[in-house]
Amino acid sequence: MLPGIKRFVLKIVIIQRLIVSYYYYYNYPGSEVEEYKRRATVGHWVLVKDEPDADDRRDWVTAAGRLPTGSAFTVDSVTIVPGIGERFLDVSGRGFVHADGQHFAGDPFDRVTVVNADDNVLRLASFSTFKSVWRLSLRRNRLESVEPVDGDLANTLICLDVSENRLGPEDIYRLSTSKLKQLNVSANQLMAVPESITDYHCFLLLEHLDLSDNGLSSSKTFYVLSTLHNLQALDMSTNRITFIPYLITKQLLDSGRADGEEDAVGDYPNAEENVSSNSQEGGGQNVYHVQHIPFVSLKTINLTNNMIAQSSSVLPLVCWPSMTCITLTANAICLKKNLKTFKNLKSTMSVYGITIKR
Repeated sequence: MLPGIKRFVLKIVIIQRLIVSYYYYYNYPGSEVEEYKRRATVGHWVLVKDEPDADDRRDWVTAAGRLPTGSAFTVDSVTIVPGIGERFLDVSGRGFVHADGQHFAGDPFDRVTVVNADDNVLRLASFSTFKSVWRLSLRRNRLESVEPVDGDLANTLICLDVSENRLGPEDIYRLSTSKLKQLNVSANQLMAVPESITDYHCFLLLEHLDLSDNGLSSSKTFYVLSTLHNLQALDMSTNRITFIPYLITKQLLDSGRADGEEDAVGDYPNAEENVSSNSQEGGGQNVYHVQHIPFVSLKTINLTNNMIAQSSSVLPLVCWPSMTCITLTANAICLKKNLKTFKNLKSTMSVYGITIKR
């Protein structure tokens, strides 16, 4: 009877999961389905929804009925729902195209604070005359570049989502002079983060940064990002990261340097001049010499679905003063065969008050 009961219970569980999957598919199309599937796991590997290539994305969205037109984004084409919903403008999937010279000023546009403009062909400039917008989403708008945030939008915008577009590293710098506190540039295939954002005036207020799914692999990425002194949460999931580099401050170098030794290397425009190699567990691990406290405010980092296989690859994180939580799901170090290594790493990190999620 016992095996029969187990089979019965297993069937019930499978049926429940199928029901939940169909519910999300038919009631939460597009990006919400992706997020649901990203949270669904089998073992330690994340399920990601298959999508068409970027070049076919617009055709795919049109076929799904979410881009019925190609009309210009003008004052006359936008309707603000009065009452409770007047602060939220949803023009997602309308097929709008940017039109120059449009001024969204006065009532009811001045009361709009949140805009969802996903699945269109719009730009940041399309919303530059909105006076109160603090959150803007431009996912899947086929953006190949962005201009600096300007106009009235520059004074109010603090949360921006430009994920799943075609932006390049230089676009990150163009956004760095804004007042953004949250920035999502995931799935843009950036391949690199520009060193120009190490300038003192860049991303002064940024607290949350999503760089997931961008093909990032260079250790220099962490060197560059370490200068963002207000950054509290960093998402680096679904990249090609194999290890975290050591970021050694000049003060630490001075304290451990013998008398008469040359001064420690400080920050340089070209970080490669600032690197030494520290061989660990058969592989090279870069050390960057810096004059600032690295990631002084960073509390959480998501490294899900990268290429981290050794405990030494993440040990440099203990040197980041505010770090409290590391997510390593779907890395080789989380495999069952490496369970002992992971437990040792988890124990070591706990000494420094850092939690590791498998």
